[in-house]
Amino acid sequence: VIHNLLEQQPGRDFIASAKNNDTSIVVRVPHSSGMLEGKYTLETVFDENDHRRHRPKSWLVEGVQKVEQVRFLERKDRTMGQAAIQWLLHENVVASVLPNIYNVEQIDEFAASSDTAPLTDEEFRTVEDLWEDDFGVAPYVEETSTVTAD
Repeated sequence: VIHNLLEQQPGRDFIASAKNNDTSIVVRVPHSSGMLEGKYTLETVFDENDHRRHRPKSWLVEGVQKVEQVRFLERKDRTMGQAAIQWLLHENVVASVLPNIYNVEQIDEFAASSDTAPLTDEEFRTVEDLWEDDFGVAPYVEETSTVTAD
């Protein structure tokens, strides 16, 4: 299933179902299409053949704002990408995560997730509170210019 810190539905429902049925799930897109790698900015432009180019502008704008709210998960000894994987694997029904990997550096980073500082109970609670409040981010409304006739 697709599930990550920023996109928790319908993953939460699948996790609840897995718990009720004594089974496991495999999670893909743990970094919200790269958003939780913490490298995008409001100026990010995706290549012509990149699937993210077809997402609405609101995905980028709201996503960048949400990532800023969870920057506290990033530490000297843990990247945002590693924290995103740890957050998922905290659920005992998550058997594995399948991150999108584009280079050797990402393999090394993501594979080291379990070797980095574990998320604290307080960090989990803070993420939960942020989720409940949509990370404190207002929906993005694209500016439009209007022409009025006199």
